[in-house]
Amino acid sequence: MIDTYNVQNCHAIAGEITTLANIRLDSGVNRLSSRILPESLTTFPVIAATGTEDAQWSAIVAWTVDTLINAERPETPWYAGGAGALPISAPELGLDKEWQRRVLTSVGNYGDIFDRHLGKGSLLKLDRELNANHFRGGLLLSPFLE
Repeated sequence: MIDTYNVQNCHAIAGEITTLANIRLDSGVNRLSSRILPESLTTFPVIAATGTEDAQWSAIVAWTVDTLINAERPETPWYAGGAGALPISAPELGLDKEWQRRVLTSVGNYGDIFDRHLGKGSLLKLDRELNANHFRGGLLLSPFLE
């Protein structure tokens, strides 16, 4: 499909946004200048999935995703935000009181990760759009409900 596009036997490619962004980086043999249309034709949900054999690992992954997403939430008079919204102590999972702060210190929150690997700080230069947190108009939600 990409080769056909690069030799101009087709004039458009539909796909997941990161795939399209990677195609846009490679101008191919004809030095094409590609763009991604501003309106999405479809959405591709991305989730963290784990096997069913290790419940402890599954719980740690879910709480880590929750931490990364909720750490980006702004503080309001009615709701703690940032790292202050996160106190999850789970010694039964091997997680001490400081595990979330260590995760955030190491990789940042979801927005930091997105910007570094997909957004303005990356080669792909994608906007957050639907990947924004739900409180900023996107579709990103924690796997846990309050």
